[in-house]
Amino acid sequence: MCREGGCGCCIVTLHGLHPVTRQLSSWSVNSCLFPIYSCHGLHIVTAEGLKTDNHGPHILQRHLASSFGTQCGYCSPGFIMTMYGLLEARNYSVTMREVEDVLGGNLCRCTGYRPILDAFKSFAIDAPGTVADIEDLPKSCSIGRNVCFETCYSEIHLCLSYGELRTISVDTVLQIGANVPLTEVICELRKASETRSDFFYCRQIAKHIEQIAHPAVRNVGTIGGNLSIKHQHNEFVSDIYILLEAIGATLTIISFGGSIRIVSIADYMKINMKNRIIVKITLPSLPKKQYEFFSYKITLRAQNTLALVNCAFLFKFNADHSLVLNAKLCFGGLNPHFTHATCTENFLMNQNLFKDSTIQAACLSLEKELVLDWVLPAPCPEYRKMVAIGLFYKAVVGICPSDRVRPEIRSVGQDIERMLSCGEQHFSDSHIHKPVIKLEAIGQCTGDAKYTNDMPYMPNEVWGA
Repeated sequence: MCREGGCGCCIVTLHGLHPVTRQLSSWSVNSCLFPIYSCHGLHIVTAEGLKTDNHGPHILQRHLASSFGTQCGYCSPGFIMTMYGLLEARNYSVTMREVEDVLGGNLCRCTGYRPILDAFKSFAIDAPGTVADIEDLPKSCSIGRNVCFETCYSEIHLCLSYGELRTISVDTVLQIGANVPLTEVICELRKASETRSDFFYCRQIAKHIEQIAHPAVRNVGTIGGNLSIKHQHNEFVSDIYILLEAIGATLTIISFGGSIRIVSIADYMKINMKNRIIVKITLPSLPKKQYEFFSYKITLRAQNTLALVNCAFLFKFNADHSLVLNAKLCFGGLNPHFTHATCTENFLMNQNLFKDSTIQAACLSLEKELVLDWVLPAPCPEYRKMVAIGLFYKAVVGICPSDRVRPEIRSVGQDIERMLSCGEQHFSDSHIHKPVIKLEAIGQCTGDAKYTNDMPYMPNEVWGA
């Protein structure tokens, strides 16, 4: 067990009332990260609790076993509880894409993911007709990484289920409570982008947040928590910090005495947060006709990993998109003290971004301006600088009119969409109807085969009938 929410072996499913809607909700969490105080009022289901004396193993457990989805078995309970949590949260109506995405926080090192995915995808509503029907599913209802003993017991009980910290409102601005789980934030951002054109950029932010950690962490992790880590550890490569800084979001902070401050993301990093908490995050409305927003995250793998380099770009154009009125170029993973490419931002003002000379000059400006450190295991500075400049170029190509981009370059500005995984297994039948020489035949024909009568008698040998 990794004790840091990385392997998924300890995942359990929680049932409880939503603090705002008061509706029964279900979600999966890493038990190694979930404080014991936070379990108050919750019903916790483990892999052992799914099976019953009368009916035996749960249908998920039986199906994973019969689909050859377990080998050493160490990771199997975590996979079972992740899938069970998804089914409970979605009222047993899930898609194959949701099944594939929810397993981002579960690691398997021996069985491989294909038989596990095949087993769980059979519960999806869009699964092929040859698999079991979804209607056949039965319904059922810390400090650090070390165990804490009485020596670290605290009388202070911090309750974070206040409605104000868990509410989301949309008006001229979009306000998100600091304690709203990232899973809910993603849904609300998508909803805002679909209903309001001035929140078009929220779709990209939601897509980017889906690359943070994995579902079991996002079910309880929050924007406020992510920013708090960044505040205490400036070297933390936070995607949330980069995204909010680029769009010009603000934070509402309240002190122990009740005084309220509204600050920018950059100013928040300079504030002493002792006896203060973040109450809500405010996202501005940005007219779609004037703004373009892009964000990227370069990682070692597709899910459950920190960024090697991340960035977010916001461009404000004039009416005909011929000139850049304002630009925000924010980078992470380069240097703990470097966020804005200020010189390049100033250079781009009142420039035609779609002229080749402007693009070349901007890339040259970035090459001079980007200041990188090197702390292992991060890749070398030369690589990260090249990636950062390449992502800026990718964003420019992405918003450039198609008639001004050569066909061989056009794909640079497009994201590569990962298709739904699938697999097939074919066994060769070339020898089924053909005679096969048995293994002992050659030895028998050559006289090399040894029989009991060929062996010398041993002293005190016992003969059996």
